[in-house]
Amino acid sequence: MKALPLSLKFAAWFEGSTLLLLVLVAVPIKYWGANATLVRLLGPVHGLTFLIFLYQIGKAWAQGILDWKRALRLMGASFFPGGTFIMTAWEEK
Repeated sequence: MKALPLSLKFAAWFEGSTLLLLVLVAVPIKYWGANATLVRLLGPVHGLTFLIFLYQIGKAWAQGILDWKRALRLMGASFFPGGTFIMTAWEEK
């Protein structure tokens, strides 16, 4: 099993961080504090980091670093808060 590229690790870290900020900070403030400003700011940032993460997965797959199963696992992990942190650590073992 080949090691994950550093660019993919960074993309996973940023994607996971923005998702956690969105889910654990911005959304509660939106509903409990009746202030949607953070959601409006973090939503597009998270969307961009998600697309960059998917691009990095596709690039690693095209280079033969990831097989389709590893690529799907990484993509699936990105839908869960903290999933990218856990999956990239698991992939490194």
